[in-house]
Amino acid sequence: MYPAALQEAAVFAAQRFCSHETYGGDPTKARAAFSKQHSSFPARSVSNAFDDAIALFRHITTVVAGHLNECMECYKQNPKAPDFTLVAASTAAAFPKFSARRVHFAFSWVFYWHHLR
Repeated sequence: MYPAALQEAAVFAAQRFCSHETYGGDPTKARAAFSKQHSSFPARSVSNAFDDAIALFRHITTVVAGHLNECMECYKQNPKAPDFTLVAASTAAAFPKFSARRVHFAFSWVFYWHHLR
């Protein structure tokens, strides 16, 4: 598992990159900027965390689209804090370097960004 601070930074950077196409959608430019901002961690870990976080967001986008009815039910049950635990379980297992908290944040963001706003 990545250190908590690196997980958080990578997930937020991937959120901006995937949702707002920062750096013109160029992952090489985005990775270089992310690496420069987080030079206190080993370079390979920073690069891998960024790439893994982008893969996480892309995977979740597909999962949410495929389970939209279940996600909508989670949202209807508790709009302020939907619990995507059941839908997110397979994703958490597929991305073990991110905490359940980070995976849940990514699910919530993808659901909001693509299906609620």
